[in-house]
Amino acid sequence: MSKMVPAAQRAVVSPAKALIPAIRPLLSATLQNILHTVSRLFPHAEQGLKRKREHSADVACGVSEDDLMFSEEEDSEVCPNGQTSHSQLTPAVQGLLNLKSYPTSYRPRLLLEGRLGSGQSSHLAPAVLHALEKFTVYTLDMAVLFGASATAPEETCAQIFVEAKRTSPSVLYIPHIGQWWETVGPALRATFLSLLSSIPAFAPILLLATCNLKYDQLSMEVQELFRMEYGEVFHIQVPTSRERRNFFEDLILTQAAKAPASKKKAVLNALEVLPVAPPPAPRQLTKEETQRLDEQEEDTLRELRLFLRDVTNRLSQDKRFKAFTKPVDLEEVPDYAEVIKKPMDLSTVLSKIDLHRYGTVKQFLQDVDLIWQNALEYNPDRDPSDRQIRHRACALKDTVHAIIRDELDEDFEKICVEIKASRSTRGKYCSTARFAPSFYHVLPKQSKSPAEANNIDMTPQREPAGPTAAVTPNTSASAVTIGLNTLCACFCVSEPNVRRITRALKNAVLQQQMVDVNKALQILDQETPPLVVDRDKLKELLDRVVTKTEGYEVYKLEKLYALLCQSIYRHRRDYNKASLIQELEQEIEDFC
Repeated sequence: MSKMVPAAQRAVVSPAKALIPAIRPLLSATLQNILHTVSRLFPHAEQGLKRKREHSADVACGVSEDDLMFSEEEDSEVCPNGQTSHSQLTPAVQGLLNLKSYPTSYRPRLLLEGRLGSGQSSHLAPAVLHALEKFTVYTLDMAVLFGASATAPEETCAQIFVEAKRTSPSVLYIPHIGQWWETVGPALRATFLSLLSSIPAFAPILLLATCNLKYDQLSMEVQELFRMEYGEVFHIQVPTSRERRNFFEDLILTQAAKAPASKKKAVLNALEVLPVAPPPAPRQLTKEETQRLDEQEEDTLRELRLFLRDVTNRLSQDKRFKAFTKPVDLEEVPDYAEVIKKPMDLSTVLSKIDLHRYGTVKQFLQDVDLIWQNALEYNPDRDPSDRQIRHRACALKDTVHAIIRDELDEDFEKICVEIKASRSTRGKYCSTARFAPSFYHVLPKQSKSPAEANNIDMTPQREPAGPTAAVTPNTSASAVTIGLNTLCACFCVSEPNVRRITRALKNAVLQQQMVDVNKALQILDQETPPLVVDRDKLKELLDRVVTKTEGYEVYKLEKLYALLCQSIYRHRRDYNKASLIQELEQEIEDFC
């Protein structure tokens, strides 16, 4: 475990990458020739290249590739630990040969050599490794060997060879082997040769290397690793005239002759901002869905009432708030009804809880705040008794808000608000009061005080069940805790015909506001000039660049390609391409 490197700290990336589309016309033919050579030297590569095509056929016939890879004799062989032999190392690594089950190769090695900048290390070798993506690739460049400060290069090299044997068939990749061989010390070279010779002769481990020198300029040790008479050296030729023509053809004949982007189309897109389509009409809920939704919402509101009732009882039992537990006696204070228009007390709050009048904690706090606000409004700060009531009113305010803040889950309050919005959208048949108990009310007394009559309407409104519009869930069911109770979130709906200001709509509106209508109309009134391109001249330029680049390496062709792209970009707004053609011609003539 101590030697494992976390993924975030791994600086070495895979060298495998496919040919980029721009360079593909130049090197695709050479890449196919290299892959053909690899398939001849390393038959496992052909098996890996065909695996994608054969996989679908194997799946269709019900026979997996593993079933085809092992014969009946191998299946009968069992290792001492109880596993079959093919679950261990491959037979070639074990020293066994089975010609019917495994392709055989003798020390497969391939050297890609050519002139400096021919693309053997920058394009072709990574493309070969990308084609062999089914096999594990181990890179033996200097960045890997000398990058780990905790281990010696010889130890890192030995570990790579051990892993290559364990995961065979695999690939050992050494870029710039000529420079690599001259740079590393004699100890690492000796270690490398010893480890390479320790690999079994028929082990499916491909050694792939590149160099920027001619084969006869390499050291004798490297030449002995890659034998030309065995076809293990692939010489990278410079691109042919046909490949160079394909490379520059699209750039000169197509990209250079393109018309500039139309300003009218951009202005029309900026002026015409289509409105956001309204949301679809909600689906009508079935009777079972409506009943299930009501039950879920009522379960949540029941927990809300239990919590609010507990808070109200704690306030009522506190001796400090005894003056706020019952309605004010109008016989003792006759002018109270004239000063206070909305009287409220804790017993009335409890009654409203029982009548299901509170759908959210915010509604509950509004009534509780009304108690202390009335006390402060009616009792002036003059005599000690009034001051005492004012102090207790302020204490009531702080106490109830502290309890709500400490014991109420914010997510639960959001769910209650969503339930309220959902029932409001679904109409009068989904009111909270219709779930209140029908036996709560009794016949009123003969004499009823005006204060009690104004406090609360004790008659619930019972409505028959009616059709319910469907709602769209806005939040998923989530666990919400209040005290020791765990609740389940219910559905929530978005209000119909309300258009939300999304980021895309906001950007569209801002874009429309930023458009100068006069300038836009002026652009629309302008006539688009005709495109003037001398295509015969472009064909002559293509012939000229193909002739000019005879014998050029890949890196020179890429440099010229980039210069021509820059010229085309500078003249991208020109309708008359005469100056562009002249500049392209000058770039080709000046390039060497």
